[in-house]
Amino acid sequence: MALTDALRMLGFKRCVPVTHVFSCEAAPPKQAWIKGMCCPHHLFSDIRELGQNYATDVVNYEQSWVPDVFLFIAGFSCKSVSFLNVARSQHQQSCAMEEGETGITFGGVRKYLISRMPYMFLLENVVGLRSQLENVESE
Repeated sequence: MALTDALRMLGFKRCVPVTHVFSCEAAPPKQAWIKGMCCPHHLFSDIRELGQNYATDVVNYEQSWVPDVFLFIAGFSCKSVSFLNVARSQHQQSCAMEEGETGITFGGVRKYLISRMPYMFLLENVVGLRSQLENVESE
């Protein structure tokens, strides 16, 4: 179901048309859900490739051009920095070092934003991520 359709079902009468250009997900079960529910033009499997010109696309099973978008939205795997993770202190530099699930995701998002410079971007608010971002130099 397209985002515009979902908003209309919720009662929004005027919606900005949205085209789901691409998603990025490594886990095959989540890829299947994205393909079935969101119908993106591209579904990339490795966030680390998004800052490059081409990335592995699991929709057509080939290297595809990574498109520019007007609005870039990203969610983070927060396992490394979650307040529920008892080993959280071991991941204090995960974003700066691009290590662990959170750091790898952050690094891929950062590289995409720097290389493609979308007009707008929206990043999921993960409370544990805030302290990570303080460790990363702003570019």
